[in-house]
Amino acid sequence: MSLELPVTEGALPVPFWDVEKPTTSLYPDDYVAVAAANDLILGYSDGSFRPYVDISRAQLLTIVVRAAEHFKPGALTTPLGGWKGTLPASDPTHGANIAKAEYSGLLAGIDLAAFSVWKPATRGEVAQILWNLREK
Repeated sequence: MSLELPVTEGALPVPFWDVEKPTTSLYPDDYVAVAAANDLILGYSDGSFRPYVDISRAQLLTIVVRAAEHFKPGALTTPLGGWKGTLPASDPTHGANIAKAEYSGLLAGIDLAAFSVWKPATRGEVAQILWNLREK
């Protein structure tokens, strides 16, 4: 799966005050700017992005679900009313995306009994979730 998002040095403004803007490198400012321009990431209410803070599993699932809805429409399914997943989905920011990810099979191959949505995502979990999305 390719998102086909072109990244060009300095092409988009970085909407977050805490993302460094090096003049000789594409990382991380231009990638963050492209992701923000495509509504994949929103940052925090204080205008920060916090690029060096761990990403929670809930945040990861929100980004992946947003990307899927934008670049692979119809790949994910909203849970039917009354469906009860394994993971908590009551958070107002991430809950619907957690439920949609679980219901749609993005978490297949991951032990959900040991999966706390507020702990940092591991590299293996990211790879598994992206693979599951790719297979949709």
